Amino acid sequence: MLNRIKGVWLFALMALITHSALASESFEHSILQGQVEHADLTHLRQYRNFQFDLMYWVANLDKNAQTNNFCLVGYRWPDKSIEAVVSWKEESSLKIWSGRHTPPDEYGDGASDLMMTKGIDLEHNVVDREDQMGMSTYLRRDVEGTLKDCARHGIQYELKPFTPPPEKSEDDW
Repeated sequence: MLNRIKGVWLFALMALITHSALASESFEHSILQGQVEHADLTHLRQYRNFQFDLMYWVANLDKNAQTNNFCLVGYRWPDKSIEAVVSWKEESSLKIWSGRHTPPDEYGDGASDLMMTKGIDLEHNVVDREDQMGMSTYLRRDVEGTLKDCARHGIQYELKPFTPPPEKSEDDW
């Protein structure tokens, strides 16, 4: 009887350990630290209509006459906070974005804070090292890990060429 109880207890313990290991995703190589799982950005208010933020970013850099490709992947931390990594293929750029407090309902509803978020120039801010340099650089393995994660779990978004609407005057508000 005692062996049977030990067996059941051991089985329950192994099931608990296995469940805990599966509940937390592994993010070994990432430009971010401490995230515990992916977040589905399509169901989060602060990322609603993210395409308008991408359009604003593209138009601000006068790249709206070409097709632009983006990948957005969301991450959640133990405190339930969420961040997204936005990859812009044509500009070899990554941004870490918290989303908007008030998502736009149309293009041009205010400047995008995506423009002001921290960016990583993948051609100049990435180094081939095993340890951080303590400057504005990122390890290639972490950047590549993040890009692979975005390709696997992120939202792929193609922005076709567009003409931005004219700026609103003060009379339009």
